[in-house]
Amino acid sequence: MIYKNILITGATGFIGKHLVNELSKPEFKKKYNFISFVRKPVKEHFILGSLEDKNSLLIATKDIDCVIHLAGETRSSKKDLNYMTNVTGTKNLIEACQENKIKRLIFCGTVNADLNKRGVYGESKRQAEELVKNSYLDYVILKLGLVYGPGDNQLSKTIALIKKLPVIPIIGDGTKKIQPVYVEDVVGVILACLEIRNFKKRIYNISGPHPITFNDYIQVVLDSLNLKRMKIHIPIFLIKSFLFLTGRAFEHIITLEIVDSIEQNKDVDISDAQEDLSFKPKEFKDMVRFLISKKKM
Repeated sequence: MIYKNILITGATGFIGKHLVNELSKPEFKKKYNFISFVRKPVKEHFILGSLEDKNSLLIATKDIDCVIHLAGETRSSKKDLNYMTNVTGTKNLIEACQENKIKRLIFCGTVNADLNKRGVYGESKRQAEELVKNSYLDYVILKLGLVYGPGDNQLSKTIALIKKLPVIPIIGDGTKKIQPVYVEDVVGVILACLEIRNFKKRIYNISGPHPITFNDYIQVVLDSLNLKRMKIHIPIFLIKSFLFLTGRAFEHIITLEIVDSIEQNKDVDISDAQEDLSFKPKEFKDMVRFLISKKKM
């Protein structure tokens, strides 16, 4: 193990919080010194700055062995904001890493970067990935599927809606495939990347063990809650027409980019991660049942 001093961007985000929590355990405190790169102060081990501020990145990456790059814009559909954070921010980080001779960059990307209709978010992450691949860094790119777990912004909302609604609306026919991955499995892969030194410039798909349809996804939640609900499939063209007519009025709920994403399969091959990183993701059905039974979601 050669990556002793770790800098984490996006440490206050969903995955970042789980990673920091794991690295704060005694067994990892003995191995690693981690620093969270944040805009606002947190409890401990932090340095202030932003991806847009190159000088703060140069200071933060000094004497660092490895950067775990989790920060990114994921919730806005605004092109400028996505580009500034995901593309320009990554470019600034890469330049700071190269200037300070960082040994490894672990970049958390997304399977959305490989979709035919990527949208603003997916395209910005694709461009960020290209910047990483064209750099001189010893990088590992983790292309994440739908990440779920305590504190997430997707499965938790699905559970809350299903509890409230007597009828469950599903956009499209619900047959497109997704491959949800548990957040602790993602954290485990990141830690594995810190341990393995004999590979460089690798890209891994990090998703669940098996693809499921969106219909399956909803049914798993219903079964885990012991609920029965009628499901209504809403044609894609009706949703798009509605969003076109209403503009940005419902952007906080759904966007055209989300609809385009729902229309596409996101099943991937995780065999490389299983072989190289001993990646053993948990079954979605088992984890949802467990999390709900333990009131963790």
